[in-house]
Amino acid sequence: MFLIYVNDLPTVCEKSTVTLFADDTCILGSHKTDHKTQYQQDLRKVEVWLNHNKLTLNADKTKLIDPNNHKLEFHLGGKTIETVDYTKYLGLNIDKKLKFEEHIRTLTKRLLTNLQPLRFFKKFVSQKKMLQAYKIYILPILQYGVLSYGTANKTILLHLEKTQKMIWRIIFGIKKYESVNETRQKYRLLNVRELHLYELTKVLSKNLQKNDDTNTLSTFIQPDELLADKRTKTLKTRKQQTKDSQKLLSNRVRKLYNVLIRWDAKIIEYMKSSKQSSLSGLLHKFRDTLICDNSELTQLFW
Repeated sequence: MFLIYVNDLPTVCEKSTVTLFADDTCILGSHKTDHKTQYQQDLRKVEVWLNHNKLTLNADKTKLIDPNNHKLEFHLGGKTIETVDYTKYLGLNIDKKLKFEEHIRTLTKRLLTNLQPLRFFKKFVSQKKMLQAYKIYILPILQYGVLSYGTANKTILLHLEKTQKMIWRIIFGIKKYESVNETRQKYRLLNVRELHLYELTKVLSKNLQKNDDTNTLSTFIQPDELLADKRTKTLKTRKQQTKDSQKLLSNRVRKLYNVLIRWDAKIIEYMKSSKQSSLSGLLHKFRDTLICDNSELTQLFW
């Protein structure tokens, strides 16, 4: 009922875009000098809409992220909206440069709190049960939002992966200076970067299932950038890409498509032609054979 009640909120704003998830609301806008006044007007309209629908906004929890440090100032509910370097939205700590450093630090601390309980239960629980516990309680923590925070710099991701390895060592009784690679290959355990690539593969496969032609693969990629090269069958990429543009999901989906079609064009064909019921099995096979412990693929993205 609440979703129906607030469903018309996005129609209130003219220049900004409103995204809703339950009672969490995010207002997005690209910065242009002449739009600042219009964004403030959108906020006033939101305030009017709230009053009309007898809803109260917690102004103290409302935050503003200004990616380019333009020193913008907006007002809502008679208060100036606080400008912050990062804020938590839907479980992700989103910073103004989308580096996700704060989110990864929070994740690392959260995983570290699990080390001592794991060491304790290791004395009484079988390795099989410990592995099940990892997949049920710890892996979902890493998987949530990995499609976004997995674009972070390699250096900060390695800190999280180091903690992940510590957990594997406890589960399998691997000593500190012994490699975990053989064990994770055996049990098909993905590190954080590989989890990101796996989620990226899911995005690509869903697009290919929806569209039979790369020219219409446009959920994350602009149509004018999607003309496939007739000779190589790859998607056109920008000649010059900054580090930030390389992190864009659209560019990473395009890059993964190009990598896969160069390695084995049949993979793309399988993704296109597989029925929804068999697609999950195909993705699991792809995860186990091409993503797990594939440093060559990982290095292409970090």
